Amino acid sequence: MFEIRPQFYRKSENLIVIRLSRWFRAPFAAVAALLLWGMIGSGSDPLALILVAAISVAAGLYNDRWILDRDRRVAEYHLGVLFLFRRKVMPFDAIDHLEHREFTRSRLRSHRAHRFERPSADESSNADEAQRWKAQRAVSRISVVMQDGRRYGMELVSYEPEGMPGTTAAEVAEFMGVDLVRLS
Repeated sequence: MFEIRPQFYRKSENLIVIRLSRWFRAPFAAVAALLLWGMIGSGSDPLALILVAAISVAAGLYNDRWILDRDRRVAEYHLGVLFLFRRKVMPFDAIDHLEHREFTRSRLRSHRAHRFERPSADESSNADEAQRWKAQRAVSRISVVMQDGRRYGMELVSYEPEGMPGTTAAEVAEFMGVDLVRLS
């Protein structure tokens, strides 16, 4: 499954950037290039192909980035496409704390009423039912909580339970000089 995983970059001792990986753009650029190459090669310009190519280019230019600058004592949030984006500047002093929450998301594809319900012992013996149950996916979310109660999602990462936990939260909270609240 295609997932968006933010990358953590420490640019200097006083600057951290959390943004989408450059590899995030590669599939969109490839689709747009193939469509444009096909249109040029065939000499046609069907509207549907042009539209899909334009959407792929726009998706490849999507920007979701946090810039944490200790020299200026601000956190900047950029969200949008190319130059059409929203920029939110938050002084470190206006940030109350960071929240770090880990939870699991089921990948159950079944007829069950409750999607987090595991198969019973009788159902587990059924090979077809066992195939439908997929391992739970661990998710880590970091949120910036402002003093006025507003929240901004900084990072949402899926990982296997034995994989990387959201260790970024402690480093970011220490960098910003705010408390880290761990929720489960």
